[in-house]
Amino acid sequence: SQAVPKPSETAKASGASTPSGKPRVMVIVTERHVGAGATDPAGETELIRLLIQKGFRVVDQAQVRNIRGGSRVRQVLDGDVTVAQSLGREHDADLLIVGEAFSESALQGVMMGGLVSVRGRLQDKAIRMDTGEILTADEAVAPALDVSEQVAGKKAIAKAAAKWTETALPAIENRWAR
Repeated sequence: SQAVPKPSETAKASGASTPSGKPRVMVIVTERHVGAGATDPAGETELIRLLIQKGFRVVDQAQVRNIRGGSRVRQVLDGDVTVAQSLGREHDADLLIVGEAFSESALQGVMMGGLVSVRGRLQDKAIRMDTGEILTADEAVAPALDVSEQVAGKKAIAKAAAKWTETALPAIENRWAR
């Protein structure tokens, strides 16, 4: 009997990482909530959830967790495509979505029925690993309310990630198919 290749081996051989021809994606989003760092980024999590929902395969976030705050990610955020491609190769990714997110109080010192208003902003770009081409670069902003400023910040960034995905995914899919 013949050995059945693993999906990732099939993808490498065919030049596409998923049976649907969609790229295998690595997502790295550094995040700050109301001035404090985040260990469990809401924007990154929301992007991954939406990518998986659309049929993309995503690099395991345990791998990303170890490099998220490192100097190489900073180099990619500053525009170093060579470092981006290196990260992609190391993690068997065809596409790298990398960016930054932050939240801030929207109405300083104003409580609305016990709720805090926070604004979240997510700025990401999608880089094709084989060519180094930036397929899309955009930002999205969204508000959120909660009794906790930190939770409102996470909600706002997750909403901003969903908004970013609405325009970015069609652009990525269109440009990927070319």
